[in-house]
Amino acid sequence: MLIVSSVKPIIAMFRCAPEHEHRPIFNWFHSIVGTSAHIVGAITVGFGVNISKANVDSTANYILIEYAIAFVVIEFFLARLSQQPNTPDEKVFNLSASEKEKQNESGAMKFVLFLHVIAMTTSCAMLVYLVLQA
Repeated sequence: MLIVSSVKPIIAMFRCAPEHEHRPIFNWFHSIVGTSAHIVGAITVGFGVNISKANVDSTANYILIEYAIAFVVIEFFLARLSQQPNTPDEKVFNLSASEKEKQNESGAMKFVLFLHVIAMTTSCAMLVYLVLQA
C-alpha cells in the first residue's frame, strides 16, 4: 500500500499539459495507479477486520462487500461519463450543442463523484464504528 500511494506524487511531477500528445497516457496511468491504491487499501482493511484478535463484528464483512460493489458501480459510471466521442473540431464547426452536452456531462460527472464520496465515506464511518465497538 505504501508503494502504490507513494507513486502518485511522483506521477504528478511528470504530469504534462492538457493539450500535450502524451496526456492520455498520463491519464490512464494516473487512473490505474489510483484505482489500484483504492483496491489494495480495501483489501488491507478486509484483512484487518478479519483478524481474530480484532474482535470486529461479522457485519464488517457485509459493509466491505457493499463498499466493493458501490466502488465498482460508481467507477463504471465514471468511466462511461468520461468517454468522449470522436467529434469534429468544435472551433471549426462552432457547435454550441456539443458544448451544452459537455456541460451536462460535467454536471453528471460531479453528481456521480458526489455519490462516490457519500457512499465511500458512509462505508468507512460504519467500519470505524464497528472497529471502535470491538
